[in-house]
Amino acid sequence: MSIQRKNINFWAFFAMFLLSSGTLRAESRQFSNSTEGVSFTYSSSFEEVSMPPDATPGLITALKALGGGFPTVNVLVQPGTITELTSASPATLAEKLVLSDYRKVGLNDVRLIRASQLLRGLVVQVEYSSGGMKLAGLIAIYSALDRHYVLTFTDRADALPSHEQLFREISESFTYKGQSTDGGFKKPAPTRTSVFFEALLALGLVLLLGLILHARSRTAPRS
Repeated sequence: MSIQRKNINFWAFFAMFLLSSGTLRAESRQFSNSTEGVSFTYSSSFEEVSMPPDATPGLITALKALGGGFPTVNVLVQPGTITELTSASPATLAEKLVLSDYRKVGLNDVRLIRASQLLRGLVVQVEYSSGGMKLAGLIAIYSALDRHYVLTFTDRADALPSHEQLFREISESFTYKGQSTDGGFKKPAPTRTSVFFEALLALGLVLLLGLILHARSRTAPRS
């Protein structure tokens, strides 16, 4: 009996060692796009999605969970800085830059869960229904001198709490061209284009891409 207990204790200790060393956890991968100067770390539980170059203007990359389904991730770049990031409240920005775009494509039940203004941008969490499912979105918007980046993480609403760390790993490691070295905002450069409408376009494209990935995951044959 004592030998059996010793064996149990040994394997329990060995399992704890593997967990603490990261052997049993999903490894991290590095994404880098030198053209746009974007890089971030993401879990190996994701795989990159091959999309035609002209499928979504401004698309930098798209990720989906291994085997299809949720969560999905996509990153877009659009021209123009978003000056409101340094002046308006997070809730006001969320309504103007995120919720209104969801409603424009027919997702009228979208609701704001939270909005937080960070040193480097804005993070918004929303919930909405699509295709008979309750979905949740985490959207991070980063504004640079002459462009802005939109990171969107889409998941089933009931699974988001257990997957939110996957979003944090990406958003907290996200670096981009024109990023302030002190983590704050750089002074916006003048632009002739209406940044407000460009931001709406960016979120609309993000949403459409998310729906495309969702449709593909539902129709893909299961092995």
